Amino acid sequence: MNQRIDLPTDWYLVQYMHTEAQNKPMLETKSNNLWCNFPNDIKDIDDIVVVPRPVRGDGRQQLNFTQEQLAAFRGVVIDRYDEYRSILPPKPYLDRLVKMMVDGYRSDRCYVPFFVQGVDNYGNAETCSCGGSMPMLGNVLENVDEVFNKHRSATNYDPDEKQRDCSYCMTQYEIMNLYVEGVVSKEDMLRIPSFRFGGVLDEVDRTGARLFDKGILTVSHTAS
Repeated sequence: MNQRIDLPTDWYLVQYMHTEAQNKPMLETKSNNLWCNFPNDIKDIDDIVVVPRPVRGDGRQQLNFTQEQLAAFRGVVIDRYDEYRSILPPKPYLDRLVKMMVDGYRSDRCYVPFFVQGVDNYGNAETCSCGGSMPMLGNVLENVDEVFNKHRSATNYDPDEKQRDCSYCMTQYEIMNLYVEGVVSKEDMLRIPSFRFGGVLDEVDRTGARLFDKGILTVSHTAS
């Protein structure tokens, strides 16, 4: 007996250059590039959000968008956002993403290390799960309290320091940055399935309030 299971889903897809798609509208061409192939088939499906993010690190040199591809990508996710809104993240995320890709560097502050804790297979806790060259906070298998307290103290990372790993970085976690900056509303956040799980957005709120109290976040995290 077949049973339908409703599972809200976030998909995080790395955008990459694909020669076959170079001169065709992104999200619509028929090629091996996922960004080009499937969204027309899923844009009317309930409870799925597709979050694009760029290639980072050394791979960027080989897989970065061409200017023509970037213009086509922008034409779909920005200019035709309303058409794909049901499967895309809040538009401010895409505005910030495209700006970084056009400029070639990240100019916005980032608070992701205060929200997300990455741990490798050996228990080493990373300052940021997106930046591998930043200092480790400790080892959760040896001293979990030390790691937890250091992370919660918000002294492990300074958003104003220009880290090499941050110079061209944007992931799905950017949506939390936009939320605590007051750019994205709670209603927008609740469109994303992973933030609808009990307690997730409450914890983002608590962390945002703590950063504001410490003067790290310079605007109220409460979005209207």
